[in-house]
Amino acid sequence: RRAPPAERARLPRAASARNAAIIEHFQSGHRTMKETGDAFGITRERVRQILAKALSLKEWNGESTDH
Repeated sequence: RRAPPAERARLPRAASARNAAIIEHFQSGHRTMKETGDAFGITRERVRQILAKALSLKEWNGESTDH
């Protein structure tokens, strides 16, 4: 299942690109949420929210969440 177009269009492309950069930064090099947040000027909690949203959207789109 794919997210409805309205759901996919909620974030501007710039925000989506920034979130992708945050996720990539977190996943590379065994960085903590705090280290990632510090690098982007956001809180650890905001990093957690971005990661949770990305995981939720992967599941909504029917993608595997296995690593």
